[in-house]
Amino acid sequence: MTPLQAVRKFCLSCVENSGEVENCTADGSGGFEVCVFHPYRFGKNPENGPALKLSTFRKFCLWCMGGDRDLVEVCNEKGCFIHPYRLGHNPARKGLGRKGGGPENWFQKKPVSS
Repeated sequence: MTPLQAVRKFCLSCVENSGEVENCTADGSGGFEVCVFHPYRFGKNPENGPALKLSTFRKFCLWCMGGDRDLVEVCNEKGCFIHPYRLGHNPARKGLGRKGGGPENWFQKKPVSS
């Protein structure tokens, strides 16, 4: 499941049906708390807005756990669609680092060929 698909499933689980997702007022207009996922509730990035960042998941999970980072890390709510992304990383990309390795290799001097 992609991060955007996870947001869509989360939003559908938050309300009764897809029509309610469309009319969701968690953007602050209905007197409800603003949800960080509101712009992405259709499972797509908004046309005139920023793309979904994985840090948005972390922000939500921190809110859910009362700001306690340790609780976010040990959260075991496997039924939550957001759970796999709670640390701000995409588990589907694990092991797919940058070409040339991690940060320890970014600034190593390469031998000059003559």
